[in-house]
Amino acid sequence: MWRRHENRVQMFHDRSRDKIARGQPRETSREWVLLTLTAACVILELLDMRAYSKDLRVKVLDAVDRGMPRAEVARIFGVSLPSIKRWLKRRRETGKVDPKPIPGPPAIKGGMLEEWLAGHLRSNPDLTLEEHCEAFEEELGITVSTATMSRSISRLPGGWPIKKSPQ
Repeated sequence: MWRRHENRVQMFHDRSRDKIARGQPRETSREWVLLTLTAACVILELLDMRAYSKDLRVKVLDAVDRGMPRAEVARIFGVSLPSIKRWLKRRRETGKVDPKPIPGPPAIKGGMLEEWLAGHLRSNPDLTLEEHCEAFEEELGITVSTATMSRSISRLPGGWPIKKSPQ
């Protein structure tokens, strides 16, 4: 991911350094702004690390199968060469290119909260997030944060309003 932006970042960094050497303040240089935005985009992309879709994997492997050079395929589809090699190996070994399942045990708390929440909200629509958390803990003995409760409520169909303060 970083390699895609590395040349642009280096170019902006060099230009910015030259402007600073000429006495121009860094904050006013257009290149510094672009460098900062590029770095922010790279960080956001790195934080959003999700598996590539099966559709993209199939298209990439199709291109490789048709004889297109792997480097060109990687550049066109915006994937890395090691990803292509990994997908080819997985297809060779298993016949599939699906992403591996997320490791670890399934999320028990989320499933329990999802089952419990809809009925609880129908019977207690006026509670705050904190009160919903306390009720969940009292009934099931499991502690959840207000952030978890808020995310679970927002995933429910029907757009439940959240009461902001106890009154």
